[in-house]
Amino acid sequence: MKDFSQIVSVMVISLVSTVGSKQVLADSVQFKPATPNFSEVAIDTCRSKKIQAINAGPIVIKNPEFSLKGSAAFRIQKHFRECPNLLNPGEKCRTYIDFCPSDTKSYETSLTFSGSQQVVQVRGKGKTRGRGN
Repeated sequence: MKDFSQIVSVMVISLVSTVGSKQVLADSVQFKPATPNFSEVAIDTCRSKKIQAINAGPIVIKNPEFSLKGSAAFRIQKHFRECPNLLNPGEKCRTYIDFCPSDTKSYETSLTFSGSQQVVQVRGKGKTRGRGN
């Protein structure tokens, strides 16, 4: 029969490897809306969309930030940012993304949030300006 210290060691090792395999730190952010796509937007105009990131994980995210990688037709409104310096579990952080197409084509960019490995594709399409626009 094993003594108590050997049993506790096995239990601790099992717990650490289980937490490690779940990658608790990765994918701990949920975006709302989950697919923040834009409908057609008239060229040479801009439309904004509110994006929220919810800390769904068990840890605090320090200095949370949104970032985009892709088409320059999308940009984050830097002057509007509602994120605390420490985003606790269950708390929300939000910003606005502008979509400003310059041509009648489809655009795409990747949205990420610090503290997460998730990537959300944001899409939009430029359209010609109609009467009254």
